[in-house]
Amino acid sequence: LGVNCLVNAMVLTSLHMVGAKQGDRQLTAVGCVVAVLFLFVTKGQPLEELSTKRPPSTVMCFEALLSIAVQFLIHFIFIKIITTMSCLLVDPYDPSYNVPDGPFNPTILNTATFLMTVLATINTFVVN
Repeated sequence: LGVNCLVNAMVLTSLHMVGAKQGDRQLTAVGCVVAVLFLFVTKGQPLEELSTKRPPSTVMCFEALLSIAVQFLIHFIFIKIITTMSCLLVDPYDPSYNVPDGPFNPTILNTATFLMTVLATINTFVVN
């Protein structure tokens, strides 16, 4: 959940810095994907045999923090690449840019960052 929050904050910050935004339908779709993934997590069955290795005693252990940092670093790099490549193809005269409550017009930038958000969310659930 921590990695997903960091990825979403990174994507929304990247969009805000160039004056773009995500649409309501895009954010609703991401929310639905997260809800379905949490549903799959709750349907998990316990193993027949317990592991001999004890789990970490705290969430703030070195391994957990390192895992979050490495996962976020990988997503950060790809988000920056996608954002940089997409910004080259954005129309600077689009009337929906730099207007916080203006109309939403889908562009390659917000579509690419939306797909990256969904991909990062699914990857995070699969890895963890």
